[in-house]
Amino acid sequence: MNGGVGGFTLVEIIFVLIVLGIMAGMMTPLFNPARWRADSAVENLAMSLNAAQRLAVLKQHDVVVTFDLTGGKVVLHQDDNNDGVRDTGEEIRVIDLPETMGFGSGSAPNLPEGSGPISFASGTGNPTLTFHRNGSASASGVVYLKPVEGSSAGSATAVRALTVERATGEIRCYSYRTGAWEASC
Repeated sequence: MNGGVGGFTLVEIIFVLIVLGIMAGMMTPLFNPARWRADSAVENLAMSLNAAQRLAVLKQHDVVVTFDLTGGKVVLHQDDNNDGVRDTGEEIRVIDLPETMGFGSGSAPNLPEGSGPISFASGTGNPTLTFHRNGSASASGVVYLKPVEGSSAGSATAVRALTVERATGEIRCYSYRTGAWEASC
């Protein structure tokens, strides 16, 4: 048995600190709350648009989606009589974007489906998309989402996009992360 005091040498402690520093440096790029919020916002919007399309097929009437650019809201209108007008008794659902997100493409380049912030035609002053009872959409287009506050507000790496295919109503998600658009949702 050794009568010495147990412990660590200075070299061992420095080595452990260097390894921890390297690991922290590798993990720092992964810790980006703005990108997480952008991913969450685009996934929620994609789910809401998918639900609107399915509702149109299920109920056999149009569902009109209006994008409120200034308010950061998406309004879903169940158009029971397919007249394009919000009548009394027709259900309306409002989806708010997170307060840190807004419509727009920031410094990210446009996708081929259109330019930002939203490429759908304006019906009542705001861009509008209609899902028909056969599942198709009124137009093909794109919706861009970007951070509106914080250090990532000007960064293209936190920009997300949703595209809608006219014939099928299919919705696809895209992320601008590595200098190019990647399909992800």
